[in-house]
Amino acid sequence: MMIMTTAIIIAGGSGIRMGESIPKQFIKVLGKPVMMYTLEGFQNHPLIDNIEVVCLDGWIEYLCEEAKKYGITKLKWIVPGGKSGQESIRNGVFNLESKLSDDDIVVIHDGI
Repeated sequence: MMIMTTAIIIAGGSGIRMGESIPKQFIKVLGKPVMMYTLEGFQNHPLIDNIEVVCLDGWIEYLCEEAKKYGITKLKWIVPGGKSGQESIRNGVFNLESKLSDDDIVVIHDGI
């Protein structure tokens, strides 16, 4: 049996402290949303098989569109974030419970 490695990317924050009108993970730097740089890193990593993003509610469709635009094919699941970072991580882990085996590896990374 092959062990799979899944990256959970936490992008559930609103970025209020940034003082911008959009969440910081979707602010464009050099014409590309910051989140896409993170996803490209995991997309291009040979040891990552799947990506799950825990996303701020209301931005899931935008994330899907941008992921397609930038060729993020390893993105398998998008889960709504929680009220805190800890809740968002919990949502991500709980979503994977029935999708991965006990031997699979999960890494958690901040989307920014």
